[in-house]
Amino acid sequence: MMPLIDCLINGTSYSEYGKSVSIKGDRNEQVLFFKIDKGYIKSTESKKCDLLVIYSDSKWRFLILVELKGENIKKAVEQFEQTIQNDRFKYIFDRNFCRRCNND
Repeated sequence: MMPLIDCLINGTSYSEYGKSVSIKGDRNEQVLFFKIDKGYIKSTESKKCDLLVIYSDSKWRFLILVELKGENIKKAVEQFEQTIQNDRFKYIFDRNFCRRCNND
């Protein structure tokens, strides 16, 4: 099983099939991009989002799912739903996985 850290993408931009996403953070922000589809979740049995973006600053922390899709919104929604239901992805959100989360 590949750990999430092994799916880290260098930089804060990503593109595939002519679609792209980028986030420009300042020095007080941390932004990390992780490849989910064919990275952290390799299974071909379910649909999944392209990326997980972790954003953090002194006040906020966000986990953002990204699906680079053209106009097929229905398919994108299915990919979001199947990603968050995937056992590998659920592990990321397990509150016992992060001790500090139990205090927040």
